[in-house]
Amino acid sequence: MRHVYRTAAPGGTGRMGGVVEVAVLIGLQASGKTTFYRARLAATHVHVSKDLFPRARRKQARQMRLVAAALEAGRDVAVDNTNPSPDEWAPLIGAARRFGARAVGYWFPPDVALSMRRNALRPPEIRVPDVGVYATLKRLRRPGPGDGFDELWTVRPDGRGVEKLVSLSAGIASAAFTQAAGEYAVFDSRVWTGTGPDDVVDYLSWRQADAARCALNGWSYWTLRKEGRSPRQASRELFRASVSDKNELLFARGINFNDVPAWQRRGVGLWWETFEKAGRDPVADVAVTATRRRVRVERELPMRDEYRAFVRDLLSR
Repeated sequence: MRHVYRTAAPGGTGRMGGVVEVAVLIGLQASGKTTFYRARLAATHVHVSKDLFPRARRKQARQMRLVAAALEAGRDVAVDNTNPSPDEWAPLIGAARRFGARAVGYWFPPDVALSMRRNALRPPEIRVPDVGVYATLKRLRRPGPGDGFDELWTVRPDGRGVEKLVSLSAGIASAAFTQAAGEYAVFDSRVWTGTGPDDVVDYLSWRQADAARCALNGWSYWTLRKEGRSPRQASRELFRASVSDKNELLFARGINFNDVPAWQRRGVGLWWETFEKAGRDPVADVAVTATRRRVRVERELPMRDEYRAFVRDLLSR
């Protein structure tokens, strides 16, 4: 994708029932991570960076204490370092798991020339030696689906013009649904652009996994609410509950999560498909067939590897 935009809560978690987020920013020095944090995450996330305590002897230990403190308080947290490899990601993902939080990676593709130019403009006291940038580049690795993140984003500086489309699409959906249903509703939306089929397959797989987590959390949360818990009580009860804990909570109340409609657990798929439409040429007075396009709505999507193969097949058509 070209940039990350969330209109309802910029850079927020889209949380449901108290799920907090650990945002891990991954990229070279002077790649725009802190600027991105200020623009998209500052309103919702606690800022943690080793740059804030340059003289500390045990920076890693101090960072992890700050992350744990934020999560303990139920706050989203953003870790704004280079975080170039799994050695840096793993402890942060582990902390997220311990507190029942989501781990979200923001990948800043390396542009060495741009980083060097930006770095040269920094004040001397925070400027990084060129050798430091190249040392980070040697260790820098793009995170993938197998690295343990719940969600991954690619952030690039050429995303201008996307925010307007996102805000308008969310506004139109909110207005149309509210008018049709007679009840107020607010939609969020985002625009994502992949660089190839693999990116699209990965992204949609992550989104389906996220849909399953949100559905389980939503069912658990509203089950507790219907039993009389307040929003705060229900959120606190689910704050550190694992997936198995939530399944057990529902099962004890006669709800088998596997019996929940597939569209709630796996999401709904929409894509363009072509079809043949029979008609008649009024001039020649003969039957004709025209090719038309329509939106296909699928509420019974496959899962995991079958879903990846399904998406790849759609892309190849």
